[in-house]
Amino acid sequence: MRKDAGFSFAELMTVIAILAILAGIAVPNYMSWRANAQLNRAVLDLYANLQKAKSEAVKRNTLCAVSFSGNAYTVYVDNGNLAYDAGEEVISSHAWSEYPGVNLDNTTFSNPVDSIAFAPDGLPRDNTNDLGSGNVIISYKGNRQKTLEILIAGTIRIK
Repeated sequence: MRKDAGFSFAELMTVIAILAILAGIAVPNYMSWRANAQLNRAVLDLYANLQKAKSEAVKRNTLCAVSFSGNAYTVYVDNGNLAYDAGEEVISSHAWSEYPGVNLDNTTFSNPVDSIAFAPDGLPRDNTNDLGSGNVIISYKGNRQKTLEILIAGTIRIK
């Protein structure tokens, strides 16, 4: 009596083929999920920091601003010029490199600078101290994007 142990070559190749097909289906879905997760994480962090600037402005009874550059954004207590100057207290600062594949695509504010401030009343202001508003567009590798909209009423929404 002979004992057959193990798998035949045909059985092994069948299992490998099934695994290859499953991997071919799963990997693109995982990559898409990861891209969405990275973009959502960056957008939610920025949303939270905009809300933090707004609440700190009310709490401290002073202007708190968020300034954007190509590679980072900074939340700070502002002196009124909507530009981060040496000596101004930084509340938080984040580089876009914290979110692999995510970049600042564009900012459009009602003032000519890439900043928005929140006044002690919680309303957004521009560099002329008028009510401000604008959009921050964030993208993932240029093909997916989300917009944060700051309305004159102080509402911040994700679109």
